This record gives sequence, structure tokens and C-alpha cells, in this order.
Amino acid sequence: MFWTIHMEGSPCTLNTPAVAVGNSIFSFGQACCDRSSQNMVVRMFNTTNYRWSFIETKAEEGERIPDERYGHTAVAYMSKVYVWGGSTQDENYFFRKLCCFDTTTNTWSFPEVSGSIPRGRVNHFACLVGNLMYIIGGFEQFRPNICKEIYALDLESMTWDIVKTREKFPKINMKCCFAVMGNRIYFFTGKLHWNEITYLDTVTCKWSTTFATGQVLSLRRWAQTFVFGRHIYLFGGRDEIYYLDYNDIQRYTPETNEWKAVKPLGLAPVPRYRHSCVRVGARVFVFGGVTRYNKFSVEDTQAIIYTNNIECCMDVNVLDLCPSLRTLCFEAIYRNNIDVSVLPDILQSEFNTVTRKFCLFNC
Repeated sequence: MFWTIHMEGSPCTLNTPAVAVGNSIFSFGQACCDRSSQNMVVRMFNTTNYRWSFIETKAEEGERIPDERYGHTAVAYMSKVYVWGGSTQDENYFFRKLCCFDTTTNTWSFPEVSGSIPRGRVNHFACLVGNLMYIIGGFEQFRPNICKEIYALDLESMTWDIVKTREKFPKINMKCCFAVMGNRIYFFTGKLHWNEITYLDTVTCKWSTTFATGQVLSLRRWAQTFVFGRHIYLFGGRDEIYYLDYNDIQRYTPETNEWKAVKPLGLAPVPRYRHSCVRVGARVFVFGGVTRYNKFSVEDTQAIIYTNNIECCMDVNVLDLCPSLRTLCFEAIYRNNIDVSVLPDILQSEFNTVTRKFCLFNC
């Protein structure tokens, strides 16, 4: 693994859902402190040229663009993104109508659904297993406790169903993070420490809890995960007991039920929490969130003592999961300022193309 690119100038995205469709990343909504738009704001990040763009959206005939909201979720299925839930900032209205964004036409629609339609929720979890979108946890209006009813929407038939589980609903909340691998939805609850892992088997509808071996992770909240190969990776998060933020990467292997620290090459991003972490192919894009860092040391990529100054992270960081030997060599040449004039012209040209990203974004 190799942190290759750090780019400033990203929009402030805080608790805004982001999903990948093809080679593009779509972000839905604004930071909770931004009230500049009454309609749902859609931004797209091009993972080829590393540029953000504001998407001019439209609605199908007779429809309207969805209202701006907070605490909602987004799930990508084929070329469409399904946005559900959330509330107005004053929490006077909780949304329950399914919104569909077609990324090929930049058009919003509201599909007709049937079945056991859930009430509107905020700060819930949504994920895709096959063609089913699961809604887990969150809060309904006028209900102070977390919702224990689980719903699944079949994105082919547009039918909602209640998922009846065999065990008691676990103690998960909005500060947890989750990942989908196979037919299981893993929740990293951090009730005692991150070695306690809860998962839902979507085939048997059974909740299970396991205690992972290996490295003991400190309690942290608002971290983000991504899946690659046989592993689930965790990045960032905040320790609310010792007031530490993290920018490390931890790897969990379900087959062996083991945690292991991973130390990529390159300069890690600023520690953060409530950020986005989206994988596109063999690259992971980390952006947004907030940080309280005071001083950041290149040598120390673990937790750092923070001040009370909260700042939005307005950057994009790229983690190459499978860097080629050529990329690693070019980066070493670039970092050590080695003369490339002795290289063949074709390699000099390729070197200039590859390292132009380092020069523009990672200086």
C-alpha cells in the first residue's frame, strides 16, 4: 500500500454519504453547517483527473429535486444511486420517500415502492447485499431510542420487507462503522474495544458477536472502512476518552478473526473522523471529515494530541492498494530528486506524467 496523492481544495463534506459508480465518486448533500441550498447538492469526483465538479441535476417530469437533508444514506446499484432517510436540520421532518439518482442522465426520480415501508430515520446504516438495500439502526422522530427494526428493499422489485432476526438487536449506534463482506454485515461497535465485533448473517438472519485476536485496538468512533480481497480495512476515527484522532490503518481478516496494523508507504493524511472512504478498483479515496490536530509528524502516523480547534478537512488523499514497481521507483526518484536525464526518452516522458500528480498535489 502506498499513499500517493494529497490534493487540497476539496469541498467540505461532513457526514455526507459518498458512493462510487464506475470511475466516479458521487457525494450527496452538504456539511451540516452549510444552509446555502434547499435542494439536494450532488458533487462528483473524477478519479481519472482528480477534480471535483458540481452536478447540475434535474427531476423527471412532474417531480422535483429532493430537499437537502442530514443524516441520510446512499447506496449505489448499477448506474443508479438510492438515497433514503435523513431529516431537515431542525429535525421537524424525517424523510421516508426513496430517492433515485440516475448517474447517466443526472436525473432524480422517486420510484414507486410497496411492502412494509419503514418510517423516516436519521443517522442509520444502509448497505447493499446482492440486490437488497438494508436499513439498520438510526432514530425515528419522537423516538429517543435506536430503532431495532431492520428493513430490506429489493431494488429489482422495489419491495420493502421487515427482516426478522433470531437474536436480540445488538448495541450499535451512529458512531460505529460497518462493512459488507459476502452475506455478512460487520459492525465495529467499540463498546469496550474494537476487538468486539458484531455481524449480521443475511442468509440466516442471525446476529453474532466475536472477539478478534491479534492487535488490540483502542476504542474509536466515526471511523470508516473499505473492503479489498479477503480483508476489511479501517481508517481514522476519534477516541472520545483520550481525545485522540487517528490516521492509521487496521486490517481485519474474518477468516482468521484477527486484527493487524498496516503501515503503507508515503505520507498519511491528517488524522480525522466523520470522513468518507471510498474504494474505486485498487485505489481508496479518503476525503472530508473534521480534525483537531495541532502538529502533524511525518514519522508518527499514529494518534496525535489535539487542540479544541475543529477544522474541516478539505482535501482528497489516495491510497494505492497495489502500486506497481514502476510507480514505486518513480516515486523514489522524485522524492530523492535523482537526475532522470540518463533514462531513455520514453521513460523520462512516463516519469514526467506519473510524477506530475506528485508535484501538483503532494508537495
